[in-house]
Amino acid sequence: MRPTDENPARIIGENIASTHHRLCRLFECALLHSEELTGQLLYPHPSDDNAQRTDVFAEDFGETHHTDMGDLHSLFLERRMENGDLPFSPLAEHRGSISMLYRTLGTAERLAFCRTLSGQPAIPQTIPSLVQELFGHTEPVDLEAAGKVAYQRNIFADEAFLHFSPHIQAPKAAYFGSFAGVCEQVYNGLCEYCILPLENSQDGKLLRFYGLIQKYELKIVLTCDVTASDKRHLTTFGLCKRSLQIPMPLLYGIRRNACFEFIFWQDSDDYPGLGDVLAAAQACSLRLIRADCLPRSDDEIMVGAGYPFNISLDIENGDLRTFLLFLALDAPFCLPLGIYHHL
Repeated sequence: MRPTDENPARIIGENIASTHHRLCRLFECALLHSEELTGQLLYPHPSDDNAQRTDVFAEDFGETHHTDMGDLHSLFLERRMENGDLPFSPLAEHRGSISMLYRTLGTAERLAFCRTLSGQPAIPQTIPSLVQELFGHTEPVDLEAAGKVAYQRNIFADEAFLHFSPHIQAPKAAYFGSFAGVCEQVYNGLCEYCILPLENSQDGKLLRFYGLIQKYELKIVLTCDVTASDKRHLTTFGLCKRSLQIPMPLLYGIRRNACFEFIFWQDSDDYPGLGDVLAAAQACSLRLIRADCLPRSDDEIMVGAGYPFNISLDIENGDLRTFLLFLALDAPFCLPLGIYHHL
């Protein structure tokens, strides 16, 4: 048998590396084309048939045209011929893997659309204004309720109040006999804030209190840890109010110990799934802190809704603007629970 200098394994490895290199180049081309498509949809050529279908976006910029964010998103997906089907028929044994790659590419292209859109003058340029645009305006607080913090008094909640007080203008404690009563005070506008336990070192996430947060439409403003006297048991408390509020440090660009928490409902095979949302977060450099599956309510079980997942992301070094636009456009059924600092 004639010896050969060529090592088959080395040749195959080189072929794989070359293919990966070409794939990455092609993926980048796809993203560049997605950005170009977004720009064309924002500023269509007069001969483009879409130019006749656009509405004024937010303000008129000379002769240019702008569409509503939802309309732009629909046009973008339409031009991509988004139907979930592969553009060719792979070998049967490869179909699952290639479908996964194609779906991931679709998520990356949607993010390219959101990233391009986020830089437009008509899109609010600060996180607080963008949050209000996407998820509703902050509700005004009655003067008598301003600074009032409702909570069920015990030694741990008292310590949590002391942690939160420096971050509240003219804080005033108000004590109530039940956690539901505490939440009702905020829901009815009688107190600006309430304090709820969210997690402890023995039981993990306290699902009962997350149920109260959903029921009374509360948002988490700040969190802190309180340690028991034995130094072994720790409870995380949340300061909550009716509206999403951006913590003061975030307004100055300080994102250390900053978190974005939201609930995502996994619904059958519809896009996006939980994997798509987590992939989008990773692409935006938002680090996953934890993901917890919450119990379904009786109503959700009756209608056959998917399981809700509570997702917490570290936003310190991430592109939160692009991710918020992605959720608003591709997963509008998500429920933001708070953008907050952990003290």
